[in-house]
Amino acid sequence: MNTALLLTALLFPIGMCQARQAHAADTRPPAASPSENAAQLKHDVSTSIGYAMGIAFAQRGRTPVTMNVDTYMTSFQTAFKNGITKTACEEAAEKAAAITDADEKRTAQSISDGLNMAFSLLNNGFIADDIDREVYRQAFEAALQGKVDEEKVRAFDRSSKRMLQIINERNATAAQANLSVSQAFLKDNSRKPGIVTTSSGLQYKIETTGTGPAYQPEKDGDAPAFTVKYTVHGINGTLLADHSHQPVRFMENKHTRGLIEALSKMNTGSI
Repeated sequence: MNTALLLTALLFPIGMCQARQAHAADTRPPAASPSENAAQLKHDVSTSIGYAMGIAFAQRGRTPVTMNVDTYMTSFQTAFKNGITKTACEEAAEKAAAITDADEKRTAQSISDGLNMAFSLLNNGFIADDIDREVYRQAFEAALQGKVDEEKVRAFDRSSKRMLQIINERNATAAQANLSVSQAFLKDNSRKPGIVTTSSGLQYKIETTGTGPAYQPEKDGDAPAFTVKYTVHGINGTLLADHSHQPVRFMENKHTRGLIEALSKMNTGSI
């Protein structure tokens, strides 16, 4: 696997923030097989990702001079350890984009880059114990300076593929644990006043009916698009994303089918 493919396989593009699903399962460090050295796997994966991201940043014009690596790493480490929301990512990016002073922009952009990197790893199933941050930093800085050992990249890529297998196994365990929690939540939620359950299993409640028109397939077409303000919470109440101030436009895809189904049943202006 070359570096470009590694980026595709491991990470969402820098700057993309997607809602992170919270689950109830225990998430512990990667469980290496008896034939594996867990510490070496962690070292190699950290190096591989550091190289890949350093190369990606270098291609975008970042260098040790044009970005503050200390600020980037502090931002990354804090967010990766404590978690980061989509809203925080977007706010940091918007702030960086609005700054014109070169030094201030360098700092703000470095903070934003660190947050986005942490968010990408977390969204791909990594946890704080999966990455050795100092090893990551060394590889990241080397790549920014163009000092990449291609032979090591190939060796580390093999370790990254193994890490993806571990993450998939961990996610499968988490999904199974989350399934029973989700089913219990839906069963309990269906009994609450005003909750409507559709044939697809979607549950929704209209708090206030808007005065505008509702979606009409014969008039509006079979590919509806809606502009909404919304927040996303996990079933435990954790705020995952907040778009209550800035409207977002949605069109149906595999990620928004439930949302589109609910919006299709609401008059414009409904809550």
